[in-house]
Amino acid sequence: MSVLWDAGMVEAEVTRLVSETLDVQPPRPEVVLASLGADSLDAVELTMEFELTFGIEISNETFEAAVTVGDCIALVKRKLGVEV
Repeated sequence: MSVLWDAGMVEAEVTRLVSETLDVQPPRPEVVLASLGADSLDAVELTMEFELTFGIEISNETFEAAVTVGDCIALVKRKLGVEV
């Protein structure tokens, strides 16, 4: 069954995935991923988590442009066609 994502659900789920993947407290959207200790391996893992959870595809180049948690949220929203 496909989940219909709204903006709030996307934000909450992306935040949860970042928190769990990087083993940190749930971050605010303005927090820079690198400040949470994210490295290139974490970026790959986050990309895979977003793809599996939301049923989307994200290129490495596209994800590399995501600097903050908010950038990740906006990226997923765009891929899902959810109002940003």
